[in-house]
Amino acid sequence: MLEAYTLLGALAAGTERVSLSTLVAGNTYRNPALLAKMVTTLDVVSRGRALAGIGAGWFDVEHRGYGFEFLPLGERLGRLEKALQIIHPMLRGKRPSFEGAFYRASEALNEPPPVRAGGPPILIGDTGEKRTLRLVAEFADESNWTCPPSDVPRKLEALERHCADVGRDRASIGVSWLGSMILAPTPEEAERARDGFLHRRGIDFAKLPENMQRTIDQALLLGDADTVGEFLQDRVLGVGLDGVIVNLPADATRRAAWSGPASCSAA
Repeated sequence: MLEAYTLLGALAAGTERVSLSTLVAGNTYRNPALLAKMVTTLDVVSRGRALAGIGAGWFDVEHRGYGFEFLPLGERLGRLEKALQIIHPMLRGKRPSFEGAFYRASEALNEPPPVRAGGPPILIGDTGEKRTLRLVAEFADESNWTCPPSDVPRKLEALERHCADVGRDRASIGVSWLGSMILAPTPEEAERARDGFLHRRGIDFAKLPENMQRTIDQALLLGDADTVGEFLQDRVLGVGLDGVIVNLPADATRRAAWSGPASCSAA
């Protein structure tokens, strides 16, 4: 992968309408005050199109490779909570001071300020019901989930409880679902695109055990526009989520017609 904020700056210069965000930046990789400044700079360069996507961080191999400490999940979530106490006010026109074991800030100045009125929205990734969704209720404008669609109603209830605890309307937080999609004019072409994508990575789908084939297919939205659209409408948007974000691992859409909800975007 390319470095996210360097690439987003280039995309800001070459686009006019799309929103620009990481999905999501690992909190462990960047000082929180500096991250707030980076998001603000992106917002200024893009004339108000930045979102601040952040999560606790998860990829142990990357941490070790680049020399970042990889802590247990509970400690990573603790650091994310502290970081948000710096990032959130900096993006909202305040000058926070913070003194903790991991982060420090002294009247952190964020000038020039963001262009977007109210500052760039904060998006928190992941669906931990006890801690992550509580942070969503406290700090976030949006939340992106990777859970199975069958888990969505329970997690929405958990988010509703956290919002009630902090005195916030759950409807003020946009919640989207993240999936990987292979879309083609026909289901057969989508399957061929899947097979080709795996073949380029040294995997022969036809020779995999049936349980591995099922695991791969369950991780993909695969088919023609009608099949994929019905799944998203019935299994994702139909259970109370506000939007969909999709990865496109295999290009099978050159002749496919696709019209999704306004909140549906590609990452």
